[in-house]
Amino acid sequence: MSDSKKIVLPTTKWVELYARLSEYVLEYSSLDPIYNDDGTKTEEKQDEFCDIVDDVENILRMFFIKADETNSSNDEVKTFTSNSWTTFDRTEICLEGIRYTTTESYWCRVVEEDLPKLKSILGNRLYEWALDGGSHVEIPEDEVWHRLPNNWKMKT
Repeated sequence: MSDSKKIVLPTTKWVELYARLSEYVLEYSSLDPIYNDDGTKTEEKQDEFCDIVDDVENILRMFFIKADETNSSNDEVKTFTSNSWTTFDRTEICLEGIRYTTTESYWCRVVEEDLPKLKSILGNRLYEWALDGGSHVEIPEDEVWHRLPNNWKMKT
């Protein structure tokens, strides 16, 4: 399968998937005890588990791409719409027109060129608060909400 048709998995999901599958294969295929009396894997089974992980990751690579092995998913620049809102220090802010990329951990990172625009929206105090001592502003995806226009009415 070509890379363009493969699904990009966040690295955390990739690790969870290979770990669960590898553990399943180990438990299903083992005739000997897997764990010592203290609950840890025996040395032999730990080595076997590592070999299984290598095989499982090779299978995963046939269908998926691990997010940290590609930059394409994180480089797409998007723009907040007029309905995109968030809160900085208990102050609601409309993010309309601010461009961002999405990080592997699902944070919206404001593109560097739009930081002055964000600063003009936030003002100095909130902008410094948003930077939090860093050089960029990131907003968790789940802290951006969409506000409906005032003239929007539900159909009955």
